[in-house]
Amino acid sequence: MTDSGQQRVIDDRKINVMEAWDVMYWCDELNLRADELKDIVRQVGPGVHDVRLHLAKKLLINWPTTY
Repeated sequence: MTDSGQQRVIDDRKINVMEAWDVMYWCDELNLRADELKDIVRQVGPGVHDVRLHLAKKLLINWPTTY
């Protein structure tokens, strides 16, 4: 419960960067800083699927090819 007595529900489809509690949740969930999350949302939109896809592609691009 929040101070106002209303329970906040996380939308598992969209990230609302205008709500601090939503940003905190998704930063923790995706292991990102707030500025990183907001930058990605600016690039690909607020869809959680699109944000996760962007992060996966970035990870693959940066994956080491030699050991």
